[in-house]
Amino acid sequence: MGFLETNGAPLITDGGLATELEARGHDLSDPLWSARLLVDAPEEIKAAHLAFFRAGAVIATTASYQASFDGFAERGIGRDDAGRLLRRSVELAQAARAEMADDGRERWVAASLGPYGAALADGAECRGRYGLSVAELAAWHRPRLEVTVPAWRCWRTRGRMCWRWRRCRTSTRRKR
Repeated sequence: MGFLETNGAPLITDGGLATELEARGHDLSDPLWSARLLVDAPEEIKAAHLAFFRAGAVIATTASYQASFDGFAERGIGRDDAGRLLRRSVELAQAARAEMADDGRERWVAASLGPYGAALADGAECRGRYGLSVAELAAWHRPRLEVTVPAWRCWRTRGRMCWRWRRCRTSTRRKR
């Protein structure tokens, strides 16, 4: 089976990572939301991913929806460390997937990179009016993609690490 080829079967994604983490006793009333646990309790994020996989999910979403360089900076976390935390969000979901590999089911990890408004942590993602141009929004999102995407094994190359995602020869889109 190839990437998301299911022969008509529905794909089950996780049931809401933040909800599961709160049910496990974590207070996520923080501007970073579930991404706060990338710093404080990464093992809990992996445990939540495992719980979803064990319940039948085949797609785990990373704990990075509200994560941003600006948000981490407000907590005193430098840019390099923020990049490592964004990569950690992918690695934790991948580790949970790897732990379940023995059952023979194919599983995927989906990056959860929320809109600019999500990082504002004031509900702005529901309004969508940020006062920024498309170019400014692209410039804001690009660094998150640049540190998150290299943490993935390229599905087009059947799992080989794809560190040149912008110029990937397997990509159908050669230029931005």
